[in-house]
Amino acid sequence: MIKEEVVINNNLGIHLRPASELINSVKQGNSTVSFIHNGQTSQVVSLLSILKLGIEKGSPITLIVDGPDEEMVFAKIKTCIGACSHLK
Repeated sequence: MIKEEVVINNNLGIHLRPASELINSVKQGNSTVSFIHNGQTSQVVSLLSILKLGIEKGSPITLIVDGPDEEMVFAKIKTCIGACSHLK
C-alpha cells in the first residue's frame, strides 16, 4: 500500500474534467485508489465518488493506492494530479 498527502493546485479544484482524467488513470490498473479529504474517504471509482468530496484549490488530500500494480497506478495518479493544474 502506498499512502501520500498531495495538494491540489488546479484553480478550480477537482471538478468534472480532472475527475474524469483521474478515473481514466485508475481504470488502467488493477489497484484500489482512495482519497481522504476533510475526514471523508472515498474510493476513486466514479465521478460522483470524487466530486462529493468537494476538493478545492489548495486542498490537501491523502492518496492511497493498494494492489498488485500500485506503483504504476500511483505514478499515473500523481502525474494526472500534476497535469490537472492546467485544466480549467
